[in-house]
Amino acid sequence: ILEPKVLTAAIIFVFLILIFIKLRKNTIMLFLLGLTLLMLAPVIWKVNTFPSGPDLSYIAERFLYAPSMSFALFVSAVISRLSGNKIKKYIVPLFVIIAALFSIASIYSTRIWKNDFTLFGKIAANFPNTSFAHQGLANSYKEIGQMDMSLNEWQKAVEINPENSHAWNSIGNIYFLKGEYFRAIYPYEMSIKINPENAEAYYNLALALEKSGMQKDAEIYYREFIRLAPGSYGELVLSLKKRFPDKN
Repeated sequence: ILEPKVLTAAIIFVFLILIFIKLRKNTIMLFLLGLTLLMLAPVIWKVNTFPSGPDLSYIAERFLYAPSMSFALFVSAVISRLSGNKIKKYIVPLFVIIAALFSIASIYSTRIWKNDFTLFGKIAANFPNTSFAHQGLANSYKEIGQMDMSLNEWQKAVEINPENSHAWNSIGNIYFLKGEYFRAIYPYEMSIKINPENAEAYYNLALALEKSGMQKDAEIYYREFIRLAPGSYGELVLSLKKRFPDKN
């Protein structure tokens, strides 16, 4: 309860109540502030209900775009009310400073969003224990053919979250693409162990086993893939059924 984040939230909540009391007779400003809070409600809900594990502990900044617009209108209304006050001479310089700071921040943000490497690299640097960031980097390295770098990032992802079935499957894929079929077997097995319904991992494991000369073992997993595969694998399932007809 006495954690800094909880205390900060409590102070902000009390401050907002005081503002609402102060503005209760000013319908325009009350509406703008209320609209801001209304638009923030889904974000607040998402922050408090979003899975907080190493895979999903992130919230995109775009969720604040709409609330920021209404808040900007609220601030403009506040400035308008102060225009006849002694503070008037400070308003324009303050506005210019704030605008300049936000402009600099915007320019900096565009550099972060330049490509997947800068984006996920920044996330990984700021939040190194977020599996999601390393997964993004891993996919980026794979796309440009840097398999060793991709493998390194996928391994970081499973170090952070060993229960990540997708990451284990992806490690197997990298080994497979490198031609290291035997080494791909264990990651595929781990992926299936974590998620026994992962049809893709069954197929990948069957391929790795077949490439490693273990035909009988491969057939077992091909049949499991046929049993679990969704409709999107229709043609592949049909071709495998021809290779491995039902024993009944």
